[in-house]
Amino acid sequence: NDDSIVLELLWRDVSDVLTGDIGADVERNIESQFAPVPVRVLKVPHHGSLTSSSSSFVHALAPRVAVVSVGRGNRFGHPAPAVLQRYDEIGATVFRTDRDGAVTVDSDGASLDVHSFTGRTVHIQSATKSRNHEPL
Repeated sequence: NDDSIVLELLWRDVSDVLTGDIGADVERNIESQFAPVPVRVLKVPHHGSLTSSSSSFVHALAPRVAVVSVGRGNRFGHPAPAVLQRYDEIGATVFRTDRDGAVTVDSDGASLDVHSFTGRTVHIQSATKSRNHEPL
């Protein structure tokens, strides 16, 4: 699990971070590598298990949207309520594949549109206006 590839896709004001199944030890090693951005989507590490999404990691990345990839009725009880609370405390909108189905994220680099199979949607606009942005 801790050998998972962690990938950040960065476009203008939007960062998408794909974490695989990393745990708290790896989180501590990489959390300082992520620069603050106006809008971040995070694929929640390790299906929201208690061994990941440490408080320091969640606060360092400060995602606006957190997506938990988890099977319905899984025997591990993922995501852990304490993990969900950490994302709630920072104001992240949480999507869960066990409840929301497939989650799609579209971005123009200044905003996000997140849609789920069940019809949940959220639109997030970056508050910054970079001079390098092309007209939308």
